[in-house]
Amino acid sequence: MVSFLGLCWAVFMAAPLSPSLALRIPFLRRYEPLNYDLELLTRQHHSLRARSADQDSSISLQFTAMHRPFDLVLVPDTSLFHEDLSVSSSRGPLPSHHLLSSTFTGYDRNTPGSRVHGNLISGVLDGTIYTNDEIYYIEPAHRYARDTQHHSIVYRHSDINTDALRGARCGVSDDHSSLVGYLERMGRSMLTPGDRVTPEYRSKRQSGSSLVRCDLNVTGDYLFYQEVTRDLGSLSVREKEEVALSLLVSYVQGASEIYKRTDFDSDSSTSDNIQFGIRDLVIETTASLPPFDSPFIGVERFLQEHSRSSNFRDTFCLHYRFTHRDFDGGVLGLAYVAKENSRGGICQNELNTGIVTTLNYGRRVAPQVTVLTFAHEVGHNFGSEVSVTVITPQVTLINAKLNFQ
Repeated sequence: MVSFLGLCWAVFMAAPLSPSLALRIPFLRRYEPLNYDLELLTRQHHSLRARSADQDSSISLQFTAMHRPFDLVLVPDTSLFHEDLSVSSSRGPLPSHHLLSSTFTGYDRNTPGSRVHGNLISGVLDGTIYTNDEIYYIEPAHRYARDTQHHSIVYRHSDINTDALRGARCGVSDDHSSLVGYLERMGRSMLTPGDRVTPEYRSKRQSGSSLVRCDLNVTGDYLFYQEVTRDLGSLSVREKEEVALSLLVSYVQGASEIYKRTDFDSDSSTSDNIQFGIRDLVIETTASLPPFDSPFIGVERFLQEHSRSSNFRDTFCLHYRFTHRDFDGGVLGLAYVAKENSRGGICQNELNTGIVTTLNYGRRVAPQVTVLTFAHEVGHNFGSEVSVTVITPQVTLINAKLNFQ
């Protein structure tokens, strides 16, 4: 018997923004336009790609936003990728080196304990900055309007309009926990300073706790590709593919940030260091084949067909498909739940799958909502039937050892 499906659904309502702002973004109370020197950042990026391994591999980015200066140090982050990473589009295999050198982690020099992760495409940073008291998001402005006078926007986690999300719900079976609660709890839980080595952490690592990595197959379908590249007409196909692939990577980055800082077994105040590794990354740049070509396919059948079409299931911990479909009932995500003595999730190779959509009642959802939806659905794959911030897998990692490294 197949275990219960993990469901995530939401209702979004438009919320007014300040009339002085050029863009109307329903899920934000406010944001600030951001312009920094794209040419300078692009030159740094190109220079970094040309350096040898023993040379400094950092990039600097300074700007002022939200009444404070930022001085970011960014270094390439390859930890998110499997050593046998495969990248492809409908055109065939793609080189991975550009993606590897465009994914960054780092910190803000002005804020001790801060941490940063993101992607750099054509000189524009798409990233997240975690400080001790706030989370800042930087996004390309083209996601929300064409021909803006600024290339980026910046906003805080506290600027997210949770009133516009009051109808948002995620859950399994009778669990109707609110997505608003997700956002609020996520904001609090992610404000811990990064990269601190405490005696407790050292003790836990030395006692045998080590990195547990879930290797992923991640696919963005044609509808997803169309949506994220629709305002990028001047770019080449290769550049559009890079934009779409980088966005998929950012979702995994955000979810990995949540999971690697979570103490799943509740044995101490430190994390269990569970991380994701992207092994296979695919973007579909041509129209989907049946049955995915149908605009009327329901969410449950969509997941079932994705499960049937996933290749080499035993090679990966999880297979995820991202789409841009408006599923009935406002469903944002669906996954099979892992249960002992039952089929589904990481315990069953053919059902170690999930799907996430970026469209909800006619509107594209916020990137951090997509990150949380993805993290939530992965929690179901691990065995949780509650929210991502209190995930407690019902299966042990030993039981899932065939899919974990």
